Amino acid sequence: MIQLERLTDAVQEALSNLRLDMTINENRVTIRLANPEKENSAILDAVFRAGGRVQSTAIVGSTLEDAYLKLVRKEAIE
Repeated sequence: MIQLERLTDAVQEALSNLRLDMTINENRVTIRLANPEKENSAILDAVFRAGGRVQSTAIVGSTLEDAYLKLVRKEAIE
């Protein structure tokens, strides 16, 4: 989750160009990621390059459905 000072058109376009599964609620952008630790820096870089001002970020825990799907995918690979 990224809380922005203000979600501008430029920031929204930059995030859209990354083709993310995201939800926008006013100045808060929630993004569903498979690996937040690896993907966060590219997302924040895109926000900063578009002139965005970040107030805070947070990693929101997975839903039960997300945890189940992750487990099923892992077992399918093995």
